[in-house]
Amino acid sequence: MKKFQIGVAAAVAAGGGWLVISQSQQVEALNRSLAAQQQVVSALRAENEQLQQKARNAEAAAGELQALRHAKQPGMSASVPSPAASRATVAANNAISAYLGEPVLAAANLDTKYSAGELAAVFRALCETLQINVDTLAVDTTEFPFVVHGLVQSEAGGPFFRRIDAELRALPGYTYGGSVTGGTKGGLTYFALNMTPSGAYPPEHAEAIRRRLMLRLQMVAAAWADSAP
Repeated sequence: MKKFQIGVAAAVAAGGGWLVISQSQQVEALNRSLAAQQQVVSALRAENEQLQQKARNAEAAAGELQALRHAKQPGMSASVPSPAASRATVAANNAISAYLGEPVLAAANLDTKYSAGELAAVFRALCETLQINVDTLAVDTTEFPFVVHGLVQSEAGGPFFRRIDAELRALPGYTYGGSVTGGTKGGLTYFALNMTPSGAYPPEHAEAIRRRLMLRLQMVAAAWADSAP
C-alpha cells in the first residue's frame, strides 16, 4: 500500500514537472511567433514608407516636368531650379541681407552741408568750375549718406570724376567718397557720387554704411544706365 502511494506521488510529481515544461515551451513558442509577426509588420512599414517616398519623388518629378514644359513655351525661360537650388538661393540672399544690415536714416539734426539741397548746389558749382554741363541732377535721400546722381555732358569714363575728386577733397567738409560712372549711347555720362566724409557717419552705424554704400552707388547708377538715351 505504501509502495502504491509512493508511486502515485511520483507520477503526480512527474506529471506536474511535464506540465510546467510544456507551458514554458508554449510561452517560448508564442514569443517566437510574436517576434516573427513584429518583423513582418516592420518590413511592411518599411515597404510602405518606400512606396510613399517613391510616390513623393514621382510627384516632384511630374511637377518639374510640367514646369519645364511650361518654360519651353515661347517667351519663357527653360531654366527650372530644383527645390534644393531654390532653398540654397534663398539662404544666400538671406545671408547677404543680414550682412548688409538695415538702412541708416539721416539724423534729425543733420549738418546742412550734407542735406540734399546743399549737396546738389555744391556739385553744380563744381561742374560750373570745371565747365561740365549738367544734364540731369538728383539726390537719393532714402538713407544716409545722401547720394548725388544723374547725367552730365561728358565723355564716358573716369576723367571727369578724377578731376572732381581733387576739387571735392579741397572743399572743407566734403570728400570724394566713391562713385560709379558709365557712358550712354547718346554721349552722356551717368553717375552716382558720395560727397559725405566718413567722419560725418554716426560711429555706431559706420560699418553698416560702408557695407551698403558701394551697392547703393551701383544700384542708383544702374537706373540711369537703363533709362538714359
